[in-house]
Amino acid sequence: MNFSCFNRFAQAFTLSEVLIVLGIMGLLSTMLLPSFIENQTRNNCAHLIRSSILASNSLLEDAFAFSRTNLMNEAVERLTTIRNCGGTVNTATTGGCWNATSQRALPANVANEGVLLKNNAVIVGFRSNVSFVNTPASAGPPDVPARNADQLLRFVIDANGVAGPNAVGVDQINLVTCTTVAFCQANATMTNLAGQGFKVVPGQLLPADVASVALYNRAFQ
Repeated sequence: MNFSCFNRFAQAFTLSEVLIVLGIMGLLSTMLLPSFIENQTRNNCAHLIRSSILASNSLLEDAFAFSRTNLMNEAVERLTTIRNCGGTVNTATTGGCWNATSQRALPANVANEGVLLKNNAVIVGFRSNVSFVNTPASAGPPDVPARNADQLLRFVIDANGVAGPNAVGVDQINLVTCTTVAFCQANATMTNLAGQGFKVVPGQLLPADVASVALYNRAFQ
């Protein structure tokens, strides 16, 4: 009887063994926690990117179908926005919601106009005074040339605004869409996307580069 009790006691962990196990568990947690947090951040951003793209697609399809002349007004009216960006710089004087310093400079051909959504996502690329009829550039106001019906429109979405990491493929995505069926079928950028298996139709935002493709696929997987 005494031997049996002694044997069970002898098999218990010593204090030093418990401390070693706890130390190993703490070390593993320290190593794995950053990866877990990063993965959660990527998943949250992908979810926000998805919802922002779907909302924008609906707006753009209607705009192209009915030849709307002001995408910005449509965006503010249709999307659940907090405010119009009004510019690329996030300062009180401009009322902007895109910070070209912390969020990066906008790619070429992306309009400086956009909206801040209630989920803190920012979509830039909406334009004011866009013409979806074939008119010469000189027909528009001096500071806003008229746009031809056949064209690419480029957008950028930042899932969490000025919060980091502000990297394409993580919380930012570069997008492109075409405005007419004929242009979708003829443009090299769009035919390349079609070759990758994307459904290319007017008003559907699609990824504009390799990093954006990875995030787009993650958002819609």
